[in-house]
Amino acid sequence: MAAGGFAGIALHAVVAEPGGDDEIVARLAVRDLKDLGFPVHSDPEHKLLLKAPIYVKKLQECSTSDSKTSVPYEDYMMVQPALVVFRRSGEVQQVWSWMTDPLKDVEPKVWNTVVPELGPLVGVRPISADIAPSIKENRNVKLQCVFKPVSMKTV
Repeated sequence: MAAGGFAGIALHAVVAEPGGDDEIVARLAVRDLKDLGFPVHSDPEHKLLLKAPIYVKKLQECSTSDSKTSVPYEDYMMVQPALVVFRRSGEVQQVWSWMTDPLKDVEPKVWNTVVPELGPLVGVRPISADIAPSIKENRNVKLQCVFKPVSMKTV
């Protein structure tokens, strides 16, 4: 079985946060995200990004925050979420980000912009359970909002 638990599919997570792969894994473990079942890569120079205009980048100022590990946080250029699926040949099969349908026309590209029928932009993500079926069926992954709307009465 391939990393991530799907036969024939290799899953890798890439973050723009600096510190190196081992440090990112340590920071995740401190937050009770251990043994993810797939490799996590630190890519602060954005060398692993697809050379296409699909990414929303924003300065993440976190150098004053506690990293909860021995390596301090550094400010870095964060990349908003994206999913890129490559075929074994290296050809791109599927791409999802805030810059692709159905989110490409949503403006402004900031965390709290409401996406009709989904919720705040920051919470719109591919449905994890649909990633493998979408790859096998050669279609775009289905989306959901990982945040539930909160009414002012609840707040």
